[in-house]
Amino acid sequence: MLRNSQQPYTSGLGQSLKPGIAASVTPATISLPLDDAFSLDRISVRPTLEPSCHNRPKSAPQPFRSPRWGGSGNPSQPVRIAPLRRTSISSRDRTPQRSPQPATNQITRICFTANAAWNLAHFRLNHMRAVQALGVEVHAAAPPDDYVPQLQRHGIQFHPWTIQRRSLNPFRELASLASLARIYRRVKPDLVHHYTVKALLYGTVSARLCGVPAIVNAVTGLPYLIISPKASLRGKLAQRLSMNWYVWSLAGRRTHVVLQNQDDLDLLRRFGSPLRENATVTRGSGVDLERFPATLPHRGQPPQILFVGRLLREKGFFELIEAMRQLKRQGSDAKLLVCGDIDAGNRSSATAEQCRQWIEEGLIHNLERVDDVRPYLRRADLVVLPSYREGTPRALLEAMAMSRPLLTTDVPGCREVVEDQVNGRLVPVQDASALAAALQSMLSCPADLVRMGQASRHKAEREFDERTVIETNLNIYRQLLPDWNPSLAPGGPTELSGESLPEQPADSSQELEI
Repeated sequence: MLRNSQQPYTSGLGQSLKPGIAASVTPATISLPLDDAFSLDRISVRPTLEPSCHNRPKSAPQPFRSPRWGGSGNPSQPVRIAPLRRTSISSRDRTPQRSPQPATNQITRICFTANAAWNLAHFRLNHMRAVQALGVEVHAAAPPDDYVPQLQRHGIQFHPWTIQRRSLNPFRELASLASLARIYRRVKPDLVHHYTVKALLYGTVSARLCGVPAIVNAVTGLPYLIISPKASLRGKLAQRLSMNWYVWSLAGRRTHVVLQNQDDLDLLRRFGSPLRENATVTRGSGVDLERFPATLPHRGQPPQILFVGRLLREKGFFELIEAMRQLKRQGSDAKLLVCGDIDAGNRSSATAEQCRQWIEEGLIHNLERVDDVRPYLRRADLVVLPSYREGTPRALLEAMAMSRPLLTTDVPGCREVVEDQVNGRLVPVQDASALAAALQSMLSCPADLVRMGQASRHKAEREFDERTVIETNLNIYRQLLPDWNPSLAPGGPTELSGESLPEQPADSSQELEI
């Protein structure tokens, strides 16, 4: 504090000073009448002990200049200091650079981003709750839908993200990118975890622009635009550009990639991705074994086949319809139950007119989008998914947990779930005749269905427990945020299985396309 002044003064910067403080500022000097230092706009200034000229009495004696501040003791030689730099005056308005690692005494923030709130509510909620139990402030960014209250009820802060999943309009895509960047600037997360293709692509760009310290990208299935063969030059160019962007998003310092099968990792490396130490392969997203318990096999007549997913060509749905047509010609009375819906925004989706025709032919006996697939799994004799490619299909994991035999294609993501002739059957992709033959063979031997169903449950318990996948992700967070010590967080880990999770539409497949 400044002392020994008799009257108030005003600084040359136009700042009102406390009584007892006088300062005059010129481009070259700062002069004060006292022999003490004070802080002006976070800049320490040493006084010259010279009263300001516009307030000094005419008869005021020259004060002694203390050698303690560099004064010579000679009243005629005041001490001069360097002028203030303009940047120092406005330094309080600048946002300081964030440390790349969160401080241990601060709350860690993690933001989960996907292309739909229902995706986070169903596939990721147990994961987010496990992170939350460690004292982390959990945020979610996604296009809003009816499942937002489910997230908020668990204390997850939701941020609506403007995005159109099927749009390829460059202006709309830039708007989606800017929308997510605004969310990251506002939340200031220490780590972001991206799911689904557009969330991964746009989220990585936004996170790097906003200086987010750590990024985790979950590859839940490669985009169909990338993996499908292209005949035209335009298609091949779009495929190459998309893959380059995709590979760029997966590489980078303090970025970790979580893949669901080894085939996807090998394919990305063939495209030139430098994924090595920063990649982890998990067995899908896992399944909640308590929410999907083991059940007795279905013994009703006629036999029932269950398909869970969107009615897309790349899900093998058109081959499945042709296989059911062949079974009907052979006199089979098996019924196909479909828990899913058409996807009007997807060009490979079945249309409403096609579905009406299939129902009239008797090929489909149930077609609806359901919020709880478990009652349909209990009624099913087997579950079929003749997909072209998957990450690790959640529909098959849930069927495994409930002791159902599986029929799927011998493609990446599906072959990791099914051991041929052990817990199900594998057939060639896009082969309706082979699919029909496998269906007929499995339905004709109920004892094999029981045996395969029991093997499915054992495999789910041994390899696909959701808790193992969650712990793997937590270890990745610890590597990216070494200063984060979850053992010191309030609350500690809690049991997650005691509370029922929100239901979701029955499309339990992973994302394959942008």
